[in-house]
Amino acid sequence: AHPDQLEKFFQKYSFDVVYVQSIENLFNDSKTGWLYVISPRVWEDEKSGGRGRLFFVVREVSKGKFQPHLLMSAWGFTTDMSYVFDISDHNQNGKPEIALFHGYQSGSMCGGSLLIYEWKEKEFIELTEGNISLRECADDFEYSQNENSPSIVVSKVFPVHIKELYSWNGKFYEFAGFVDASALTEWQFSLFDPSFSYAEETELI
Repeated sequence: AHPDQLEKFFQKYSFDVVYVQSIENLFNDSKTGWLYVISPRVWEDEKSGGRGRLFFVVREVSKGKFQPHLLMSAWGFTTDMSYVFDISDHNQNGKPEIALFHGYQSGSMCGGSLLIYEWKEKEFIELTEGNISLRECADDFEYSQNENSPSIVVSKVFPVHIKELYSWNGKFYEFAGFVDASALTEWQFSLFDPSFSYAEETELI
């Protein structure tokens, strides 16, 4: 069936299409692909905003024949905050990326991860390697440039306000340091971050 008919198909099974977007050259074949986000109707009707969504894309493999590819299954039992953050060629390699935020909110507690998907040969790969995460409701992230290199800046508020920089290395986004942070601020942050080694902590001190 053509992707235009998917909405009616899902409605028969009590799912709603909450987002759909056509994306040119999504599969690096100069053709149009489609991104879909669906959710159980019973969850979308909740005032809380639902408890999860399914993110997938559709590819035309031959004339009149289409194939789905799962990006992310974001079902949960707390208030869901998963959404499409961006669709663009941010890493500037000629192929579009789909950036999704998979998060949650429970009372005053928030969390989640920025996940960026790009087609490579036969599958979608995730370009952040799961390393870009938010832990507080006031945390935030944005696309940026660092010395003419595509990057992502993540603003953290606990235990101290600090900005993490992740730069594109040609294969994935890797941690490249902090933005305008003093050694004291970095040391304070390191006390709550298990990724810091004793050697790094000693050097900061």
